Amino acid sequence: MFNDELVRGVFKYGPFNSDGDHTVALGVADGIIHVTDVYFLNSASAASHATNYVTYTLVNGETDAAGTTVVASVSNAAAAITANVPKRLAITAANKAFTNGQILLFQRDEVNTDASALAACVAVVKYI
Repeated sequence: MFNDELVRGVFKYGPFNSDGDHTVALGVADGIIHVTDVYFLNSASAASHATNYVTYTLVNGETDAAGTTVVASVSNAAAAITANVPKRLAITAANKAFTNGQILLFQRDEVNTDASALAACVAVVKYI
């Protein structure tokens, strides 16, 4: 699932119920870290849909959890999400570095309330 690199650490959160918009803190950077892989695993499938979709995002919350810089994201707007198959988030290379004390936030954002589907979800972030 992960690239063959020296792994300094992994943040894992879950399982949590994946329904509605929400944000969870995955952890706090201890020194400078660089995110190399982000995956999530959903216990329910979600078909692709242009208007009723969900976006999963890793955000740099800065040190006060109020930051909004997107580090990685994926949605089911163009491609389906298959149950119990790790889904890799696309990383924005310019935003993958965190400095000491910055908070890694994992967000779920429904674009339309019809996208709601209660499912257990696990988020995993690898960093070096």
